Amino acid sequence: MVDETAFATDDRIKLAHKLLPAWFTARMMSDQWNFGLLMSNGTIIGVSQITRVDAADNGSVWLEVDLLPKASGPFSIGPVLCAPSRRREASISAAHIVAAFELSDG
Repeated sequence: MVDETAFATDDRIKLAHKLLPAWFTARMMSDQWNFGLLMSNGTIIGVSQITRVDAADNGSVWLEVDLLPKASGPFSIGPVLCAPSRRREASISAAHIVAAFELSDG
């Protein structure tokens, strides 16, 4: 029997990699970890996983993510924006991401 969940995940990652061909795309879509996204304004957003990457009608690329829970920190890198509530879903414009990296896990 074919594992359709794995197939769907592979297709989702392949499509995302076409829109955002960076090393972190596949890694952050297939793993849950403490990742940081450095934004163009200097804010670090804590993300546990990218769930989807989409292109809007205007061509902009958006990451659908699960934010890290508020209790994830503190991180040695400094302040990290985490989910302010139990609802951790967020959309982030890829145009404002300067860097992606792994955060320490304690």
